[in-house]
Amino acid sequence: MARAALTTQGPVPRPRGAAYGYTYATSAHADGFNNWKKKTVETRPDGHKLTVYCNYAGQPILKVLEEYSGGSPTGNKWYEYFKYDGQGRVIQRGTSEAVASYSEASPGLVTLNSSVGLIRVYEYYPAQSSSITGEAPSRLRYEKVKQGNTGTEIKVREWQYATRTAGGKTVYPVWKRIEYRSDSGRKRPGDHDLRADVVHQHGPDGPANDDLARSDHSPTWVQHRGEPGGAV
Repeated sequence: MARAALTTQGPVPRPRGAAYGYTYATSAHADGFNNWKKKTVETRPDGHKLTVYCNYAGQPILKVLEEYSGGSPTGNKWYEYFKYDGQGRVIQRGTSEAVASYSEASPGLVTLNSSVGLIRVYEYYPAQSSSITGEAPSRLRYEKVKQGNTGTEIKVREWQYATRTAGGKTVYPVWKRIEYRSDSGRKRPGDHDLRADVVHQHGPDGPANDDLARSDHSPTWVQHRGEPGGAV
């Protein structure tokens, strides 16, 4: 399956009367966070197709963008791959280059390259207290990267949390975000110590990651199921 470099170009004229089209399919594979269950194919007005394979909970496992020209596939495809833990949280996110192949006959769908392609890895604090500095139950702890499925994991970021309890409810605002500048684990100068009222955290790819919103209101933890940083 060929992969082409993405290029920037002007708007592609939309054929008159063209519209988005959708088809759907369901597999007989057993329910599981890493087994594909539902398939949606979106045909775009320009003829290109986006296929999304989801698990039984509706979370994407694989996205495939396929290029078409004159109604025929060009052979160029781009991928995005997701892997989940037993609680439905993202633990891996693979780029197009990391995907070697995929087969609908396989419940897990995707075969990854062993040593090629960027894969982001997410690690969470345990659900029960384990005396780790800055821990918060089931919250995101590390973002790491590796090359290919068997590559060495390298820490990129670490999150630590504070604990605040009021009115019988406990929240865990972000206390510190640490950026690692090398695979030796050395931290960048001026690690980010965040004020206790910085409580909006959407995970590494969320809109509030780098500029965490500050609030003078009661602490509110913004979470999204299955998203890095969100509890289930």
